[in-house]
Amino acid sequence: MATLETTQYAAQSAVGSLRSSLSAIDAGAKLRYFEIDITFAGTPAIADTINFIRLPSKHKILPFQSFYKSSASWGAGATMDIGYRTFVKEDGSVQAEVASGITSNLDMTVTTRATIVGTAGSLADAMGQVEVTGRGSDIVVYGTIEVDAPAAGDTLKILLAVLVD
Repeated sequence: MATLETTQYAAQSAVGSLRSSLSAIDAGAKLRYFEIDITFAGTPAIADTINFIRLPSKHKILPFQSFYKSSASWGAGATMDIGYRTFVKEDGSVQAEVASGITSNLDMTVTTRATIVGTAGSLADAMGQVEVTGRGSDIVVYGTIEVDAPAAGDTLKILLAVLVD
């Protein structure tokens, strides 16, 4: 019978320390919520994007602990994707922009608080988090209007859960 090790356990064993070898997020990050809201002054179109927030590097987004609600006047079947723009990851590689990297087809007809669930089959879906750990570059979280755009005066409120280094 084999004994396997996680990346974190192996890192701790290599330096003989419980905390010093882990990333700050793994070693005890703080959970923070960012409030995001928008009231549409005009009428956006399908495929328009909305920049929600710019997060500094060293953050992990937790979709399953994030919430949203929209005004009642968004049309039936209205949906939105939420993703992130291109950024530099912790290892120096470039993470390409992914319009639905956090969630896709978010039901915008929800007028009571609902959870933002990760995109099916993604890390967000499986683990309840989206790894968006940057290295010196900010991480821009944005939405793309997919179906049935909102009207002037419609609102969207998001409470985005994030682990902060």
